[in-house]
Amino acid sequence: MHTQIEQLAERAREPIRKAARMEPDYSLESLAAVDHYLRQLPAAAPEELLAIAAQIGCYFGEVARRALGGRWDTTDEDPKRWRLTFDAAPLWIFPIGMAAEAVYEGDVSEYDGSLHVVAVLEPLLARALAAMGEVDEEYYYSLTGRLETIQHVLDVLAAARAAAKNGRSRAKPARPRRS
Repeated sequence: MHTQIEQLAERAREPIRKAARMEPDYSLESLAAVDHYLRQLPAAAPEELLAIAAQIGCYFGEVARRALGGRWDTTDEDPKRWRLTFDAAPLWIFPIGMAAEAVYEGDVSEYDGSLHVVAVLEPLLARALAAMGEVDEEYYYSLTGRLETIQHVLDVLAAARAAAKNGRSRAKPARPRRS
C-alpha cells in the first residue's frame, strides 16, 4: 500500500471506532461502521469535511482493493485524483470522490464519485447500473451501497469479458438510480 494512502486510511480508523464502537479492520462489514460514522458528522467547515473525505476515501479504497483486487494510481499529487483500478475488469474509481459524496450526501464540485470504464464498455456499464433499479438517497450515497454497486458492475463486466472470449453475446445489465 502507498504510504500516503496508508496514513490517511489509518487516520480514519479512530473516529470510526469511537462513533461505531467497533474496530474498523478493512473488512467489507466495516463499511457499515463507516456509513454510521458519516451520518454522525456535524455540519462543519467544508475544508474540515473534505479532509475527512480524504481519510475515509483512502479507507474505503483500501477496503475495495483488498476485497475486490485492484491497484492504486497516485501519480497525481492531488489526493482527490488518486485512482483505484480493479483487476477483474477495466473499471476504475476515485475513492476520495466517492467519500466526499458520502460525506455531503450529494455531488461535490471538483470531486468525482462515478464509476469509469473504457469508452467501448460505457453502454454495458449504463445497462448494468440501470438494471439495479432505484435506491433511496441514503443507500445511493453510502459507501456500503457504492461497494455493492462496484461488485455488481465488476461481475457484469467480467461475465461480458468471458462471454466475448467464448464468442457469446454480451449480457444486458445497469446502476441504482436515486428515488
